[in-house]
Amino acid sequence: MLEKIKGIFRHTFFYRQLHKMYRKKIMAKEAKNYPFKRKRIIENYSQSIKYLNVGDGRFARTNWRLLDYAGDDSNYNYRASLIDYNINLLNLEPWPLKGNSFDIVYSSHCLEHLTMESIEHSFRQIQRILKPAGIFRLTVPDIDCAYEAFLNEDLAWFETNANAPDKSSIYSHFLNFFSNKNSEEIDKIAFRNDFEKLPKIEFLNKYINQKIDMATHRFEYHASWINFDLVEKLGSSAGFSQIIKSSRRQSISEELRDPMFDHKPGNGNLYADLIK
Repeated sequence: MLEKIKGIFRHTFFYRQLHKMYRKKIMAKEAKNYPFKRKRIIENYSQSIKYLNVGDGRFARTNWRLLDYAGDDSNYNYRASLIDYNINLLNLEPWPLKGNSFDIVYSSHCLEHLTMESIEHSFRQIQRILKPAGIFRLTVPDIDCAYEAFLNEDLAWFETNANAPDKSSIYSHFLNFFSNKNSEEIDKIAFRNDFEKLPKIEFLNKYINQKIDMATHRFEYHASWINFDLVEKLGSSAGFSQIIKSSRRQSISEELRDPMFDHKPGNGNLYADLIK
């Protein structure tokens, strides 16, 4: 009976507000302690165990190096001194990291913010820096799920699974899922007609920007679509020997099954393990 009452209480507005306040307090405390924790991790790196997180400049876990971009613009609030490799992933230059040197590379909800060209480049660089049999764990929004939700006019799915800056309509939700174009720029009737008449990939490519202007680009916006077919294509082209479709916290690596990884809930995410 008590458990039933607790279950009912968890769905009340009052509980949700209390939980938000609690999470805000915890996150503020974590943010305050983060620089000290990160510095201790850096000072105690193992030279025999090397892990790399690509795209999360606030990650803190033993033996995990960070690759992210701490620019001098107000849009970037990562501290460069706490990032091991300060690299703009939109650049197509070789990463200044030694080949065959990392055991694991992890990237969560990062690559979809890049152009297709830079995603392909990142796959090649990650494969190069991994040790033989090393693992690349990738989590990204799955465009196949969003495409199906838009087909079914399922606004509730987007409200649950998407983190769109523009929440004004199902059109804006869907567009934000794979493109950095503003929903006000598109003709909704033409958008719907293209969706219904064009092949899926042709439609998606029509509404993404193949080039990004660094002077105006905001990295919190999605810029590309990704599904498992694309992961297989890019992974094979980069030289990975195995590409495994996975699920949340079910990586083949025990290290990557920790709750610190695959932390975004919902059924709109794609998970994959790629083995060198």
